[in-house]
Amino acid sequence: QISRGRALPSTSRRLGFSDRRTQSSRQASQRRDGKIPHVDQDGLQALLNESKKRSTKRNHYTTHFRDLGGLIRCSGDLAVAEDAPLITAKHVAQAINYSSTLDEQQKQQNA
Repeated sequence: QISRGRALPSTSRRLGFSDRRTQSSRQASQRRDGKIPHVDQDGLQALLNESKKRSTKRNHYTTHFRDLGGLIRCSGDLAVAEDAPLITAKHVAQAINYSSTLDEQQKQQNA
């Protein structure tokens, strides 16, 4: 089932809730080039919470995995810069601040 960028229910008991959560977990733990550290449990929870925040519907996860992938890469870069063995919730929170959209960055500069 392809979602085409639509929000998916996070509390659904149908086939798919655990699959979507697993998909997010797998994306967070992938190390394609060996440069992104693994994510600890608190970091994964922070990523899932951010996925819920970015969703357009209440109690749903977003399916914009490209945006979440950018957040994961930024979190990984911050963890590598600190020589941390794992991405933590602190790294995810810092990455959220760094990875704001262009519109948000312009608003911050004008304020």
